[in-house]
Amino acid sequence: MRLILLTLLFLLATSAQSQVVFNVPEIEVPASEFINLPVEIETAGEDVGSLEFALNYDKNYLEFVSITVTPKAQEWLTYTMDWEGETVRWGGYDASFGNFTISNTTELFTVDLELSIKIGQKFQSRLVEKQLEQN
Repeated sequence: MRLILLTLLFLLATSAQSQVVFNVPEIEVPASEFINLPVEIETAGEDVGSLEFALNYDKNYLEFVSITVTPKAQEWLTYTMDWEGETVRWGGYDASFGNFTISNTTELFTVDLELSIKIGQKFQSRLVEKQLEQN
């Protein structure tokens, strides 16, 4: 079951020759109350020493829980900010000024979201209905 619950806002860092792109894969959302969304960057071979990512979501359906940072991103000084329950931002930079730049496709973090009770109950009731139909 593919669900489109998120409206994504991608902030792109650019250089004169190439573009750094955030990738958020299309995911299968299991019958659960949590969504774990991995985020990676493609650098096109450029050295990246700082960046920012923003994700807009519908607070009627989702609630931001946390961002789990990968070991590579832990080498940077980072921040996470939940802006009024509709946008979560993650940013960071290489505080060593060059020792921990990222120059290839790298997973940076996972955004952890929770389904709101309203939508969670709808999914749960649909699952029960499907199970009854199959029996």
